[in-house]
Amino acid sequence: LLLGAILAPTDSVLAADVGSHPETEQDSPAFILSAESGVNNGLAAALVMLILGWMGLSDSDSAALGPASLLGLWSVLGGVAAGALIGTGMARWIKLLDPERQADFLEEAMVFATAALAYGAAMAIRTDGFLAVLAAGVALSHGGRLRRPLRNRPLMPRVLRVSARIERYTWLVSLVLLGTLVASIDYKWWMLGYAVVLILLIRPLAVRLGLGGVNMPDAQWRGVAWFTARGVASLYCLAFAINHGLSAPFARQLAGVTLVVMVTSIIASAISGLPLSRPTPNTVDL
Repeated sequence: LLLGAILAPTDSVLAADVGSHPETEQDSPAFILSAESGVNNGLAAALVMLILGWMGLSDSDSAALGPASLLGLWSVLGGVAAGALIGTGMARWIKLLDPERQADFLEEAMVFATAALAYGAAMAIRTDGFLAVLAAGVALSHGGRLRRPLRNRPLMPRVLRVSARIERYTWLVSLVLLGTLVASIDYKWWMLGYAVVLILLIRPLAVRLGLGGVNMPDAQWRGVAWFTARGVASLYCLAFAINHGLSAPFARQLAGVTLVVMVTSIIASAISGLPLSRPTPNTVDL
């Protein structure tokens, strides 16, 4: 269970580049993978915390909040509530700005401040920071409303462009960190075998079970089914689990499997996603 929770987060940067389609097509691979990334990145940390509680490895501060199940419930609900409130407040603030007079940097800084405030608030009340940032982003993109107006886009294209660039720079830094960590693991051949089974069998089966009612061409089905890239949230969950009292042999084994699966999945997803990537009129040129 712990390994499954750690490997759950999907890489959001690569997911956004798979089979780029207009954002209105909610059955496109890019939309499906981005939605999957947002959900499982947000829930992964809470699941890891819940499983550690079942294992009796929660720290003293977490144990003081209640049983593991209540702690996990509070982590999810509290994170969503905190992020939604902060995102709504920042969206209302952005609407008060004059887009003709304000500096570009001001609007961009407010977007990044929203993420920082949501994560900081979630950590302060001991809830899920990933879910808080996700909820803040949804509230911000909807202009602080439950349903996003079709003709109103609060975030200007320049903000999306700069955000995408920083997102990719962060992803490159994460790859360097991943490569550094892989060089220090105790590699076993069965770890690579597990990664192959995960990519060739488990992921396609899970996609078929989860998206059986979605009508997509075979090429798009393959794009979603073969996209297995694990995101930086897996590194976060791995470090979180190791720092909560796992025994040294189990921690080394867990780290080895996680890092091998991450590297293998990123390579496999990059290769399988190449034929699906194509520019569209709505694609932001970076």
